[in-house]
Amino acid sequence: MSTVKSNDSIAIAEDQIFINKEEAAHLLRCSVGTINNLVSQGKLKPLGYNRLVIFSKQEVIDGLIRRA
Repeated sequence: MSTVKSNDSIAIAEDQIFINKEEAAHLLRCSVGTINNLVSQGKLKPLGYNRLVIFSKQEVIDGLIRRA
């Protein structure tokens, strides 16, 4: 599996893009605190390792659609 880094997002195998909390907040036009609340409520599923918390960009977009 190859890893490609672009604009602070990580693309793996060029079909999944992962974003961090700040990018997810920007995408959803909310605060990082709201992202933390959505994770606590189970509406967003974080991925990550140790302190690195990332989200699948497609899941964040799908979450936005479900919220509307």
